[in-house]
Amino acid sequence: MALGKQASMANVKASLDQYIFDSLGPEGEELNIDYEGLEFETTEKKEWIQPRIMDFNRDYLRQGSATEYGSLNNVTLNINIFVNQSGATLADKHYRIRDTIVNYFKVGQSISIKDHLSGATSPTTLNYLKVRRLITDRPIPSEDLLQYTLTWEMDYTELTTEA
Repeated sequence: MALGKQASMANVKASLDQYIFDSLGPEGEELNIDYEGLEFETTEKKEWIQPRIMDFNRDYLRQGSATEYGSLNNVTLNINIFVNQSGATLADKHYRIRDTIVNYFKVGQSISIKDHLSGATSPTTLNYLKVRRLITDRPIPSEDLLQYTLTWEMDYTELTTEA
């Protein structure tokens, strides 16, 4: 079975990173974002979020259409929220950031999976990642930081042809 560009974890991760940047970063809600694999200094930051893909699994389907095979691809996304207590002016700041973030990841929300690997300045949309449910939604006890964690289950159906 030939796997297409939709099967690329790099495209899924880059698409999620772009969505988070556009929605929650400097052009959106202006949150500081600690991306996986990039340097990030927390010393000067009062608050920041940390998105991570926690799991990616694929369930192969017998048939996706009359001429294609299919798979249901599940993605688990976690976003941790950190507020430095020494710089916090509100005891509920991590809850306020949580409320902001969940507005961009509502159940049923579609997030474009784009072909970031092509190198195009405007990558084409390959598919849509659907937010299916919020799995974890709770504060994390800590002495130095106000922390909160959110975890979503998302999925998309990938169609492929026989090689």
